[in-house]
Formats: sequence, structure tokens, C-alpha cells
Amino acid sequence: MRMGLKVGGLVVLGLAVVAGCGSPKAVVSDWGPVSTDVERAAKCVAFPDGIAQVKWSARTIGANSRVPGPVGQQMYGIAWLAKPGAAVDIMKSGKWDPVKLSEVGLKRLGIASPSDGWFNAQSPSDSSVAGGDTLYFNAAENAVYFSVTDPSC
Repeated sequence: MRMGLKVGGLVVLGLAVVAGCGSPKAVVSDWGPVSTDVERAAKCVAFPDGIAQVKWSARTIGANSRVPGPVGQQMYGIAWLAKPGAAVDIMKSGKWDPVKLSEVGLKRLGIASPSDGWFNAQSPSDSSVAGGDTLYFNAAENAVYFSVTDPSC
């Protein structure tokens, strides 16, 4: 609200400020500890053909804790598929683009796997989990990199 007051040829403006009207800033927690819990990961992400091993981490994302609002989870990791050759079988159909994984993310998980050799399907339905969440496949490692927001677990 803006009010003007004319004093001796000068206009003095007064601004009414309402406390607490600013937009809350989103809060994103640090990544949690690395987990190897295969059962929990399998509940959170629909992996093709099941998984034998996994390394993953999660963090909380959401609105400022002082203000009610949505709070979600973000989860990423690498899972090694249970069925030998499963990644090769998946990658036989469709067209695939090479992607390079984050060296920082791999180090955070304690994985020495190379950051290249990973592929993303050109058709999102071939590699998406849900809502833009993605799976990248590595045939040589028989592995899948996953990054999901608000997993169903």
C-alpha cells in the first residue's frame, strides 16, 4: 500500500509493510547416508527385472519448515540388475543417447564405476520412472542409474 504526503513541495512516501508476506524459500536438506538396502530401493523405484545390489542416497526437499506446505523426497543411486544381461535386453529396443553421470554423485555413493557408458532412451517412456524421473542404463555394468523425486515408499 502506498500513501503520499506533500510537505513543503516534497512528496514523502510511506510504505505499509505487512510482516511475513514474503515467499518462503524452499528447504533442501543435505544428502543422507549411503544405503545398500535393496528391499527399500525396490519399493521406491520400479526396476526392470529386479535388482541384486544397490547404492543410493536420499534427501528431503520442500517448503520452509515454518510454513505449511509440500515436503518431498529425492532419491538417486545405482542399482545392479538381478538378471544377467537385463540391461542389454532392455537396450535392444528403441534409440539411446549417451549420457555422462556426475563424478561428484558417484564419489558421494562410493562407486568407482566409470561416469561414461551410460545411456538414456530417446523415448521418455523407455527410461522414465514417473513425472520426469529418469533411469540411465549401462549394458557393460548391467546397471541402472536412477534419480527420482517423491518415490512411492
